[in-house]
Amino acid sequence: MSYITQAKLPPCNPGMRVVEIVPDFKFKNLNDPKGKNEVRHGQEDIKQIGKLQQIIKNGKYEPQFYISPIVEIKGDFNKADLISGFHRYQAHIGCDKSSMYVTVVEFFAAEGKSAEYWRLMWKLVENDKEEKIETPRTKADIVKTLVQMIADGHMTSSEKDIDSALKDAHLTPTKISEYKSEIFKELGKSHKVVTTIDTKEHKRLVEGKSGITVTYSEPSNPDYESRALRAWQESKIKGKNKPLVTRINNAGNEKIDKVREVKDDSLKSLLLEQWEFWKPFFESGKSPYDEDFEFPEHIYCGQKYGESDYVNSRGEDV
Repeated sequence: MSYITQAKLPPCNPGMRVVEIVPDFKFKNLNDPKGKNEVRHGQEDIKQIGKLQQIIKNGKYEPQFYISPIVEIKGDFNKADLISGFHRYQAHIGCDKSSMYVTVVEFFAAEGKSAEYWRLMWKLVENDKEEKIETPRTKADIVKTLVQMIADGHMTSSEKDIDSALKDAHLTPTKISEYKSEIFKELGKSHKVVTTIDTKEHKRLVEGKSGITVTYSEPSNPDYESRALRAWQESKIKGKNKPLVTRINNAGNEKIDKVREVKDDSLKSLLLEQWEFWKPFFESGKSPYDEDFEFPEHIYCGQKYGESDYVNSRGEDV
């Protein structure tokens, strides 16, 4: 076995370390040459395997520039398990190859999670978007794999563990909420399922109540609360008291309850703060429509060549 220091290595995984690069790992050293990728819940993508075969036949297969197939040494005499890269392995077999370029790794317990947990997690995240031929994971791959990991005891069915696993699978907060609900469905925990409302559906719901579109993601969203209040004020001035038809993004049941609990009071407090601030001004009889009313004026810090410390919007000294 030999080292290649300039090869592209897998991204950081807390429970995985790279041992070495092997440019010509012999297929006869695989423990299970006919093995399947247990985190893939669809059929093999024959079309993608065909594309890979063509790249190999044309001499354009350059595995060193991408994350290569991963193997883990198991047992004596350098026998190994193929961890990822099943489509590329099948493409090499289809081209009558007896070896291929691989990265040898080992998995270990880390962050309170077992080596097997990190082995399965790598299988979920291993696809590199820069590959010439992509075989991306699907929602079903992630959901069913995590459900099986729960069944096998590699993690619990608690919301905390599921959130952690979905983060380890490199999902965005929006995807975490969506996939978590799918996992709860698979586990028969319907009471924990949360529906993700997309923009189109939200628009339909807003129109159904002739309301105002509002989105929150946290119990405290000052910017979004200010926007919601401004939209309500504009409708109120026109003699309408439109409801704020609100969706809550990136949230489970507990977070949804927290957001719902505080938002009415948050907007009420914001409105009263504005009123208390402007009340003396209105009582004095002043109006922005008065000819001598002084509006806010910007003084800009000089930043362009030759400007003094303070300038107006035209770049003139002030």
